[in-house]
Amino acid sequence: MLEKKIVEQYTILADGQVQCRYETIILEDGIPLSSSYHREVVEPGQDISKKSALLKKIVNGNLWDAETVAAYEAKKAEALNPKKDIKPA
Repeated sequence: MLEKKIVEQYTILADGQVQCRYETIILEDGIPLSSSYHREVVEPGQDISKKSALLKKIVNGNLWDAETVAAYEAKKAEALNPKKDIKPA
């Protein structure tokens, strides 16, 4: 039996995140027996040194410029520390 993992799809979100969809195929004598899917999200500024060459080309080719990374970090920080505009009654 052989297990083969391939990148099936990349989806780029508006905030610069990249969703990577992987397919794992189990083969026996070259015939697919089963397959399953796994998705991973890569965030702007994340270490991608161990990711695929194609993903590196996608994000380093202008997708993750300094402005995109800064905007994503600001959005993430605000989500973790929302402003509370609640006034006492």
